Amino acid sequence: MRYICVVGETALFNPFQVSGYAGSKYFCNRSSELQRLKEISENNRNVVVYSLRRMGKTSMLRHWMGKLKRKKVLVTYIDIMATNSQKNLIDMLAQNIIETFDNSGQKWIKSIGQTFKKIRPKISIDALTGNPSISIDVKNETDFKHSIDELFSYIKKKSAKNKLVIIIDEFQQIATYESGNTEALLRGKIQEVPNVSFVFSGSVKHMLLNMFVSQNRPFYQSADLMHLVEIDNAEYSKFIGKHFTNAQCKISDNAIELILSITRRHTYYVQLMCNRLYAKHYKVIGEKQVNTTLQAILNENQHLYYNYRNLLTKVQWKLLTAIAKEKEVEQPTSKDFLQTYDLGANSTVQRALNSLLSKEMIFKNETKYMVTDVFLSTWMEALPI
Repeated sequence: MRYICVVGETALFNPFQVSGYAGSKYFCNRSSELQRLKEISENNRNVVVYSLRRMGKTSMLRHWMGKLKRKKVLVTYIDIMATNSQKNLIDMLAQNIIETFDNSGQKWIKSIGQTFKKIRPKISIDALTGNPSISIDVKNETDFKHSIDELFSYIKKKSAKNKLVIIIDEFQQIATYESGNTEALLRGKIQEVPNVSFVFSGSVKHMLLNMFVSQNRPFYQSADLMHLVEIDNAEYSKFIGKHFTNAQCKISDNAIELILSITRRHTYYVQLMCNRLYAKHYKVIGEKQVNTTLQAILNENQHLYYNYRNLLTKVQWKLLTAIAKEKEVEQPTSKDFLQTYDLGANSTVQRALNSLLSKEMIFKNETKYMVTDVFLSTWMEALPI
């Protein structure tokens, strides 16, 4: 089977987006995950959604938000990656949650004033957009507790008759705040809003999971766990073939299979490869065009890859290269692996392994270690031992 088409003269919208959510037309599958999110929220449970970076987690959540809104379910999405304190957090939560219920300017301002009484908020207007923003004068943990109490009283009142879903992306960020009681305060208040489902998502797996599976943490066993993995091979093949066909280009089954093999079906890398191929307006795409595109990407990023070597120790770089060459490694401290790649002592390699994991240069998938950056891994395969 082959997908057939002809390129028109006008530039077509590239359906393979590498950032952001472009709409349901350009979203691939995730039907089982979406069904599970639906069941969890309808039964007033919370869920932790975690994955590798750029696996399509945020796009899936955005897609689900559209489904919720069509069913008249109130939903708000809050990305707290940029926050570094309790003050940043309460400002962002208040801004987004109150806008969900009271989205007109004057009504929003009035609600802010009525909600926060112990800690008076400051409201400013953006000179360019005309939109109001909030800044709550949180100076210490007591101020934060008062602000959280008042915000959750507002949520409880407003959600009594309106089901609400609150999505907090990069939730592990709260564990980095200097104030150590953020988790406990939030956990206590979340228990008080029965008609609200929370989605805690993030890409730093060890930090996020520790918050929910460690017995000594406030959020222990307070949410279902959902690990977002690669999209099914058949579904992704169909998706790729359909969009090239719609653009009137011919792409072979072998070319699609090669794309998915090279990229490990990691969403970002699949999208980038297809985006680059699509942009070339090829009339025919086979394995040659796929390999040419891959080589171009590797050449463009070569200076970045060499820079990684300057940022790592010699042992870390050698270990990273060795894992890339093997593609996946189950026992990176085994005698055979150490000898094959001349890595030195077991204890030295174990320290390097832990460092690479903490830097997210590698990850452990089930029982095997792999280089996180798919294209970096491919580039390193050609390096000398």
